[in-house]
Amino acid sequence: MQQVPEQETVSSRGRVEQFGYRMAVPTRLASADQAPPVQARQEGAAQPPTAVTMAVTADGPGYGPQDRLRATREWNYFELSWGAEFQHNPGLGINAGDGEVRQLIRWDQAFEVSHQGPPHAGFAGLQANVWHADRDVAGNVYGDRNAPGTHLEDAYYAAPACRQADMDQANGRYYRGHDLPAVESRYHGRWDFMLEALDVSNNPAMVVGQSGIKAFVF
Repeated sequence: MQQVPEQETVSSRGRVEQFGYRMAVPTRLASADQAPPVQARQEGAAQPPTAVTMAVTADGPGYGPQDRLRATREWNYFELSWGAEFQHNPGLGINAGDGEVRQLIRWDQAFEVSHQGPPHAGFAGLQANVWHADRDVAGNVYGDRNAPGTHLEDAYYAAPACRQADMDQANGRYYRGHDLPAVESRYHGRWDFMLEALDVSNNPAMVVGQSGIKAFVF
């Protein structure tokens, strides 16, 4: 089992469409082949901002230093933890509640052939070698402030102490997440993970921050 060192490049300045999101600039990108991590696509004419408030990151999003692939005889476990902080200054139109974080995943063609499909049923019909928002087996995307609490079991918004009693799902500035995806050791390939911070006050949402890639070959 091998963890691939994180690789980063910095994108050119400009706005592009990604996942239906508009990207703020400058944006940090990461990829082993120097291509943008999310396949860019333009969808119609650019739209002006639709909100009177916006999300601004104060820190992150970023992964923890201890993240790793833990291999056993029967399973490969991907131990991931991450965090982000959003600014909150209503007087300046900056609202922490407009900020959300997504974990993205990309698996390669070798894994899809070995596994005879994507990682689980929530990704049914989605292609290999393309970034997708991480989700549960029912297809529910993690990190949505408006989602039921079960969606936040791996990623939640909280006050600085991060105690359950202090959680503020609607407007919390701090995002602390963890994930433990696993795949049976008889399957082989590569999984890449990346974080994006979004300003969801705009339509489409705007990417306001990205992490580097966590890449694992197994």
